[in-house]
Amino acid sequence: MILAPVLDGLQRIPAPKERAILDVALRLFSQHGYRGTSMEDIARHAGLGKGTLYLYFESKEALFRDVCEYVCDYALAYVRDAALLDAPYAHRIAAALRAKFGFLFRVVATAPFGSELVASRDTLAADIFKRLNRRVELAVTDLVEGGIACGELGCPVEVLQQITRILVADRNAQSGRCDSRPGQRFLGHLGVAE
Repeated sequence: MILAPVLDGLQRIPAPKERAILDVALRLFSQHGYRGTSMEDIARHAGLGKGTLYLYFESKEALFRDVCEYVCDYALAYVRDAALLDAPYAHRIAAALRAKFGFLFRVVATAPFGSELVASRDTLAADIFKRLNRRVELAVTDLVEGGIACGELGCPVEVLQQITRILVADRNAQSGRCDSRPGQRFLGHLGVAE
């Protein structure tokens, strides 16, 4: 298995104060959207002066991008943990996909300004999420290849078609056209109870 690019893909671990700022910023961006959140709001809720906040982050855009990196690192850590489970490949694949999509969906779906967060993400941090998607793709590809090689999974084309369906369902969820049936069918195909 070639999980090294996935496992090594985590960005630096923020210092405790920076992590606290990122937590506050994520909460405020989620509650008020990117446009409705100011650096002054973030500083106040983090217990800092506005000038001190700028010592950590040069701009609101830079802070938002770091929040996106932070969220992606958490998603990637969940995917990594799922990929390394001591379980059959089908369960590990399902767990990895649930980890990524479930975590990101919870972050966005529970946010009053979720659609604005997605739009801001696409405008300000598309490269960050593209990198996350590539790392998850590598992890799932490795799991599928491992499962096929050891005989746990069947026809590669059929498995990959099902994975494609769940990825399309995720894209639809991101755009507000959520249909979880392809994901449920995929998990059923793998023999994994929802």
